Amino acid sequence: MTDFAKLVLAADATGLVQGEQALDSLAAKGAQEGRLGGAMKRTASDLRQAGAAAKAAGTEIQAAAGQTGNLVSQFNDIATMMAAGQSPIQLAMQQGTQISQVLVTMGGGVGAVKALGAAFMGMLNPVSLLTIGSIAMGAAFSQALASMIPETKDFGEAIDDLNEAIDQARSNLDLFADGGAKLREIYGGVTEEVTDLAKAIARVDLRKMNDAANQATDALSREYNGSGWGNVSRREDMANGLDLRGAALDQMAYLADFLGTEAELGKRLDILTAMRNVLEESLPPVEQMSARQRDYYFGVVDAEKAATRALKTAQDTAAAERSLADAKIAAAYAYAGETMRQSAAMRAAYDDGLSTSPKIGQ
Repeated sequence: MTDFAKLVLAADATGLVQGEQALDSLAAKGAQEGRLGGAMKRTASDLRQAGAAAKAAGTEIQAAAGQTGNLVSQFNDIATMMAAGQSPIQLAMQQGTQISQVLVTMGGGVGAVKALGAAFMGMLNPVSLLTIGSIAMGAAFSQALASMIPETKDFGEAIDDLNEAIDQARSNLDLFADGGAKLREIYGGVTEEVTDLAKAIARVDLRKMNDAANQATDALSREYNGSGWGNVSRREDMANGLDLRGAALDQMAYLADFLGTEAELGKRLDILTAMRNVLEESLPPVEQMSARQRDYYFGVVDAEKAATRALKTAQDTAAAERSLADAKIAAAYAYAGETMRQSAAMRAAYDDGLSTSPKIGQ
């Protein structure tokens, strides 16, 4: 073989050896990549399973949180109903069934009991306590402020309250009748303490009656007192609403203003009588009055009648108290006279006994 041929064969052999080495290297890398691919597939599968488990756990946590929030709402409802004076049995039946339904959906058992504790503590967290306290303080302040403002009633309600107060006061006048016979029947006697109690009852009745009379006349005074977008005066309001003119209008506006400022019941009655007289002289007969004229006229008449009854009741109460006091004085005098009579009779009997008894030594 020539040197050239040997050289060619040697070159070809070298290429084959290198090719074999390259193939072996590729095969080794392929095997390694195959193992890496399998590991990656297994890792991906594990990640998918972990993701599904996390999603399921998240769903369960979200559901549990929702149920716990529901329980917090139920506890809030219970607290609200208790504060409002709800019947315990009705409260237990209504809220107990709702809470038990929530616990059943949570699977019951220890987890449900823990959820109750979490819900209760959720209602007692600092934010809730601060909010509840702020609302309670605001409500208490509003109620206290409202209690300091006198209740405003319309005329019809005020007249009904006045007549009711008068009826109550008159019914208690029986306590003073017949020298306190009713007191003696109820309390077994007319002692100083019983008399003081009867007077206290009368004072309370008269105070309620006077307050009701003030509210009734105040409500009447607010009728046609000037209001509206035009900021009209009472005089203009009465002119438009009652069709009054001239001196009658001036008198009614003055009397209505005076009625709202006078505190004494007797003077208020005088004002109401004067108002009725002005209306009767200025307005047409009742059957020809407009609806507004008739309503106002009847209101004045009703107020005058009620004020008359109230004043008469106050006078009768004072007279009844004086009568009871006079009866007690008369009873005391009678008791003293009877005691003196009995003492005199005993003294006379004693003297007679001494005069008829045999003397010593006779």
